[in-house]
Parts: sequence; C-alpha cells; structure tokens
Amino acid sequence: MISHMVPSRISLTAKTMLLFGVILALQMTYVGVLWGLVQDTSRQVEQSYQGRKILGSLAMLLHHLVACTVCDANRAYHRKVEQSPEYQKSKKHAIFELNRLQEMVAESGGNTRKVDELRDSSREMFALFDDAQSLQRSGMRSPTQMAELALRLRGMMNDFAFKVDDLEADYSQREDERAGQLAFQSALLINLALLLGFGINAAVAILIYNFFIGSITNRLRAISQDVSDLAAGRSLLAAPPGDDEIARLAIELRNMTFALNEYRVKARTVLDNAANLLLSLDANASILTVSPTSRSILGYTAEELAGKNLGLFVAHEDVDTTLHMVKSVFAEKIPLDWNASMRSRDGRIVELAWKARLADDGHFAVCVAQDVTERNKAQRILEKKEEELSSMLERLPVSVVTCDKSFGIASINTATTDLFGYQARDLLGKNLSVILLGVPTVQPSDLANWSAMIDKARHETVELRAWRQDKSLAPVEFNIRNFPIKKGEIVLATFRDITARTEIELVKQDFVSMISHDLRSPLTSMHATLGLMLQQQPVTDEPRDYSFERGKTLTACLKDSEQTVSSLVDLINDFLDLEKFEARRIALDMVPTRIADLLSEVVSLAETNHGKRSGIKYSSSASAPGDRVLPVDRQRMIHALDSLLALVSAFSDDDDSITIAAGIGSSLQLQIGAGSLHIPDQVKENCFRRYALVKFPDHSAKLSGLSLLLAKSIITAHHGQVSIIEKDEQDFVEVKLPL
Repeated sequence: MISHMVPSRISLTAKTMLLFGVILALQMTYVGVLWGLVQDTSRQVEQSYQGRKILGSLAMLLHHLVACTVCDANRAYHRKVEQSPEYQKSKKHAIFELNRLQEMVAESGGNTRKVDELRDSSREMFALFDDAQSLQRSGMRSPTQMAELALRLRGMMNDFAFKVDDLEADYSQREDERAGQLAFQSALLINLALLLGFGINAAVAILIYNFFIGSITNRLRAISQDVSDLAAGRSLLAAPPGDDEIARLAIELRNMTFALNEYRVKARTVLDNAANLLLSLDANASILTVSPTSRSILGYTAEELAGKNLGLFVAHEDVDTTLHMVKSVFAEKIPLDWNASMRSRDGRIVELAWKARLADDGHFAVCVAQDVTERNKAQRILEKKEEELSSMLERLPVSVVTCDKSFGIASINTATTDLFGYQARDLLGKNLSVILLGVPTVQPSDLANWSAMIDKARHETVELRAWRQDKSLAPVEFNIRNFPIKKGEIVLATFRDITARTEIELVKQDFVSMISHDLRSPLTSMHATLGLMLQQQPVTDEPRDYSFERGKTLTACLKDSEQTVSSLVDLINDFLDLEKFEARRIALDMVPTRIADLLSEVVSLAETNHGKRSGIKYSSSASAPGDRVLPVDRQRMIHALDSLLALVSAFSDDDDSITIAAGIGSSLQLQIGAGSLHIPDQVKENCFRRYALVKFPDHSAKLSGLSLLLAKSIITAHHGQVSIIEKDEQDFVEVKLPL
C-alpha cells in the first residue's frame, strides 16, 4: 500500500515561525519602550547639563565683570590713563562668556531676551569704563564727574547683578524641576524595565510551554505509543488531530501499518504457495515450522512434520551430511548449501537442493529446499548425451580440435592423433598454428595469411597441407565453426584426411595428360588421314564385302569412321576444357559482342549441325536488345548455346520451329523453346551432371552429358545461370547472363 503525502495547510515549521515572530514582536516592543524612555532620560540629562553650563557661564560672566570693575577702580585710584592687562583679559573673557551664554540659551530655547539685556548692560558698562578712561586721559576729570560715573557704574552693576540673579533663579528652578522629573523617570524606567521584561518573558515562556508541551509533546507521545502498538501487533489508536507534520507523521505511520499488514498477507500467501519447501530448524535439527508445500513435495502435512527431527525423513545415505550442515550453520553462522534427498510418504526419493542461513536472533535456522529431482534427471540425461557425444567425437574418422576464441587448443580426438601423430599432452594449451603453420605462435609476418585462412575456413572448406609432429605435411580439408556457450564461445576445427583423394587427383591428372598427349594426337592424325582418303576415293565405288560391315561402300565406311573419330576428338576436347573449367585454370577471351550477331551465329550453326537431320527450323527473337553489347568469350558461348539447342531439338518434333527469345531486364534472359517441347523429368535432373547421356528419341546420334556440363560451366564462368523451366505446360531452357 503506497500513500501520497498531502501538504498541510499550516505546517509545524510555519507555526513555529509564527510563534517566534510573536516573541520577536514582543521583544521589539519591549526594547522600543525602553529605548524611548532611555532617549527621554538622556534628553532630560542633556537639558540639565545644559542648564548647569548656563549657570556656570553666568557665574563666570559676573566674575569677569567684577574683575573689570576692580581693575577700572584701581586704574582710577592710581590715576592711570591706560587700562591694565588684567582688565583687557577680564573684558575679553567676559565678552567670550556673553557670546557662549547667548549660544547656549539659543540652543536650549528660551530666555534669549534676558541674555540680550545682559549683553546690552555689559556693553553699557564697558562703554562707561571707556568714558572714565577718556576723561582720565583728557585731564578733565572732576570729582563731580567721577562721582557721577561711580554712581552710574554702581547702578549698572546692581542692575546687571539683578538680571543675573533673575536668570540664575530661572535656570535653578528649571534645574530643580528637571532633577525631580529625571529622578521620577529613572525610577519609572527601572520599574518598567523590570515589570515589562518579566511580563514579556513570562508570556514567552507560557507560549512556548503551551505550544510545545501542551500540543507537540502530547502528540509525539501518542505517536510513540502507536509505534509501540505497531511493534507489539496491537491495533493503533485514533489519529491525533491536526494538519501539520506531526499529523502527517501519524497518518504515514498508519499507512505503513496498512502496508505492513498487506505485506504480511502477501508474504503469507507466497509462503503458502511457494514451489519450494521452507522450514525453520533449531540447533538439534528439529522442525519448528514448515510451509504447506510439504504436502505437494513430500506428501506430509505441515502438522505431521512440525516438532519432529529432520533426520527421520532424510534418505539414509544423506542423514549424516544433513545433520552436520545444520550444526555448521549454527556454529559458523554463515549460509551453507548442500544436496540431500528425502523420503516421501509413498516411498519415493525426492532429491532436494538445500540452502540454510541463521536467523538474525540466532535462535533458529531458515532452510529452503528446492525439488531438483527432474532437473537432476535431465542433468543425468544431458551428461549421458555429452558422454555419448564425446565418445562419438572420439570415434569420428575426422580430426576434431576444440579451441577457445584465441585458438588455444582445449581438446582433441583420437583421429587427430592418428592423422598428425600428436598426443593430447603435446597439443593441449598450445595454439592451433602448431598444426596449420608448424609454429607454436603466429608470427607478425604470417598474421595476414593466418587471418585470411581463418576467415575463409569459417565460410567454406579449405584444402591445405597441415603439419604433422614429424614435420611432414598432410593434405587435409580444413573447416572452422564457432559455437556460443554460457561463458563465451568455443571454436571447433575439423581436419579431413584427403591423402587418398589427392593420390586419385594425381592419377586423374596423369589420365588427363595421357588423353591430351597420347590419345588426342593419334586420333587427330587418324581424322586427318580419313579425310584425305575420302577426298581420294572415287564416287562410283561399288559395294564390297568388308569384315567390319556388309553391304556398304568403302566411301560410306570411311565417312562413318571419319565421323566417329571426329566425335571422339570433340569428346576429348570437351573433357579437357571441362577439366580446365573445374580447375579454374582457363582464361576467357572476353570480347564485346552484339547480342543479335551472337544469336544469329548460334542459329546458323544449329541449322548446320542439327537442322539437316530432322528438318527443324531455328530462329531468334532479339529485336529489342539486338543492339545491346555483351562482353563474352564468343566461340565458347556459341558452343554452349549450340549444345543447349541440341538438347531442345532432341525432344522436339520434326519440322518444328525452335526459337531463342532474348529479353532485357536486370540481366540478359534467353529462353530456348519449341512449339510442343516437353523434356522428361529424368533428363531435367541429370542432363547437367557429369557423364550423363541424353539420347535423341528418333535419331541414332547421342548428346553427351559432358557437352551439356561444359555448356553449364561456360555460362557459369560468365557469372550466368542455366536451368530448365516449365511455363504454360511447356518446357524452356533459360539462360541468364549479367549485362
């Protein structure tokens, strides 16, 4: 059973990320509030610091103005015209403090008017100091003026001091307010940080606890219980609610349970219907469980075998082996194989191939016993056949050598020893080149010839001279065939001794040489002599009695003798030509010839040789392909076609018409036929065989099968074909020649 995962709407990861997002938002809010309070406190501190700086600046300003007043009073008392350096320095510092005070008040926002009034008052005071100095310098100083200036200076100083006090009071009040506010805010910040931090952390802890402990942990605990129930074989509880990964895990666990149950059912079905015998054994070879196939294999039910010792059912000769192998499985803890037979209920001996391995817990061994009775029976039959085949190969009169694919010799038969003189130990493991080339390995210089010879021997029989152990050569016919096997292929090389045939060929060559020299020459001379005698014999020769024939004239006897000798000479010439064709030692004089001219000459020759005796007329039909040119040996092809015309005329009626019809297709097709030609089946089968005699039905002349075989050899040498066919209940001699 295969389940497909259905994606949940909100995964556990998404929920976790959402929880972390809420926690992050709370923490950011907490940090934001604290940040705001800290910034506000920092601003309050900055303002307090700024107020203290303003107050300090006011004090310094007042100090420098007092110093200027003291310096001016000293100048007046000592009646000096110029101000002292301390006055200039105090004045400079006073002006600097005024500018600094103005900038700080402007930055703090507020009281700029009072600062401006202080600036104006200070300028008036410095102007009054300058006026007093001018009066001192001009010498026009009077007590009244000096008193007036002192009164004015005193009033200005009082007014300036009042303004400074007012400004100091204002900033002191502000500083006190800020100090109280800062103290309150600092306490609030600390308390809020503690309370808010505790509240947020408590909320985060509660969320995490409720989410992971209250939901995930409980559901995981339920899944853990399902796993325990699955292992114990109990039914599972209801699936926990939810649609996230944990819920999917619970669903897949149930799907796995269904699949496991289905697998158990299938496994049980396979076990119940297995073709092999399945058993479980303890260390004493007692049968614990057995499959139902025991009934079909042994005739015993599973209940009859359970609890009994395996040795009670094993064949007597295999008991010790079986018990030993069972003990070895438990002792060595490795799978083992062996063969042992068992007795069935009806007394039959069942041959079994055993395989046993120890179970994972080591408490029992699982055994599979396959019934191999029929297989062993077939194997024995096959071994017997192989033995018979080996015996046949051993007794064959032909040398048989088996090799691997690299031509290493694997076996030889007795005929190989008889033919080449080698014993098996002399050839096994060596290369076939020992026999074919007389060398243990193929040399690089002989590699091309070796490959050509092997390739040719795979397709046809090769005649060669093989090397014997005594370094003599044996004429043999050599053949090679490749046979595929399970682990590659074997090469079967056969050698047939053709020593006797070679000797016969030599005798035949001597016979042909004798015919060519010792017989043809006298017959040729005799033929010429008889021709001269016929020319000199008077025409009015009277019949006389001769010992060889009565009632004939001498001229008739000479003519018969001349024709007989001529036939013998033609037969010898045909025999010699045929031998040349079969030995492939003849060279054709190929000349381009018009087809019409060739057929015309054949018809003319046939009328001269055969038509006068029977009155048969000859003609050719070559109008369409008449202008085509065919490369042929003209004289030999005319001789071959004339022999075929003689065959047709032999089985044609007198005064019949024989036609050579020519047609052009992929090749030149010649059909030689007569009006009512019918060639006997025996003639069809034998006329193109060596030494077959074809008799003319109504004439005393004979057509030698040698001439017909020679005609076939000539046409075959031109890469053509000749045959006798039947068409519309009429026979034809058909010749096909390539263009």
